[in-house]
Amino acid sequence: MAVGLTSEGENLGKYAIDSSTLTKQQLSGNAPLPKIDLKTGEIWRGGWSRDAALIERYALQSQARYSMLEHWKANGKQGKPHRVCTCRRWLRPRVGEAVHAEVHKHHETGHTFYTGTEICASPWACPICHPKIMERRAAEIRTGVDQWAAQGGICLFVTLTVPHGIEDELKPLLERFTVALERFRSGRAFAALNRGFGRVGLIRALEVTYGGWNGWHPHTHELWFIRPEEFRAWVVDWLRSQGFVSPDGHPLPMAFCQEAAKAALYALWRNAALAAGLSEPSYAHGLDLRVASTQEELKAALADYLAKVGQELPDYSGPIWGPAEEMVRAHSKKGRKGRLTPFDFLRAQYDHEIPKAQRIRYRELFAEYVVAFRRKHPISWSNGLKARFDLEEKTDEETAQESREAADVLARLEVWQWDRLLGRVDHRATALVLAQHHGASILFEFIRALPPPEASVPFARRE
Repeated sequence: MAVGLTSEGENLGKYAIDSSTLTKQQLSGNAPLPKIDLKTGEIWRGGWSRDAALIERYALQSQARYSMLEHWKANGKQGKPHRVCTCRRWLRPRVGEAVHAEVHKHHETGHTFYTGTEICASPWACPICHPKIMERRAAEIRTGVDQWAAQGGICLFVTLTVPHGIEDELKPLLERFTVALERFRSGRAFAALNRGFGRVGLIRALEVTYGGWNGWHPHTHELWFIRPEEFRAWVVDWLRSQGFVSPDGHPLPMAFCQEAAKAALYALWRNAALAAGLSEPSYAHGLDLRVASTQEELKAALADYLAKVGQELPDYSGPIWGPAEEMVRAHSKKGRKGRLTPFDFLRAQYDHEIPKAQRIRYRELFAEYVVAFRRKHPISWSNGLKARFDLEEKTDEETAQESREAADVLARLEVWQWDRLLGRVDHRATALVLAQHHGASILFEFIRALPPPEASVPFARRE
């Protein structure tokens, strides 16, 4: 039942799930190690598997680390490597205690996780920190949308993008795109639309994908919280300003309101993009708008959008994928039809049908993406909107460090044991899966069977 996941090159990027040291009796517990194909994302056990997802996250983090260390070396080792290079690898000192890591087991779910390690809290670069941060953000979005719908409000789902080419570098393109967003929301025309729509706030998710023909594709997904009566009244006034007369006594269909809103917003977005030095966005692709009053309608609008851009909703047995998940898990999705998400660059490192030179190029693109998105927020709420829904303001760092799980300590790992898990091949995920399904004794036996690390300096403390 073993799966070997390795990459060429230095030991910095190697990862493996290796159960060769375990006996058949030791592997006959509640759940064997899952098999996962990182080339396709397929899990060979039928449906979605939390174990396989865990394995993939650690494997991808190993490649993120490899990419950022390569970037650091290529730039003359200036400063320190990105924090993802030490995330959940270096042990965090504890006051009055010897340095160690602990494996905890959740009371209700039985899932295992580590404590006592450094955490990078990077929602862009880290495939392990990203899900924890974004799941919290998804819960906040669901809370806001549910409360607003219960109050009779509606939501606009707005996507903004601009033309781009393979020659565009991400950082300057993203800077111009950011300027365009700022210009779009400034000025009297946008303020008048805000008032006319009855908009009380918005949530914005920043995303980027990459295409082999047209390069980097930055865009935003936004949820606008709108009062429906004011929105319809604005549409009537807008029609009159355009020389049309709406039928009295008959409410306008929401689909008609949607198209009117798009026409007005597109004019502002086009002008903002041109003023920021970008190419002119087309009416068909530069701005997409959907109106929805329920979670179900939002999900349907998302499905239409994903079909248009060539991405698919994942089929798994976890929580229902809705607008909140679409906004917060953008760059961890798998792209389709020539589009790659940033984590696809990492998945490609395990696909040896891809030429080695192309895999190296993907690592360079991943590093370019991480540098460009540094200090940017993947999810932004307009001022005062969280307070309206009684949601607490928390940074990504606070969210990543937060522990809500009621769990018991299953095993305490000394420095030498942690170093063996972080040897030439990364066994952190293997250890968690074994601990969950087979207990601490099998975990310790597995660690004892691992070879000592080749490095003269412990991996747990420094590189």
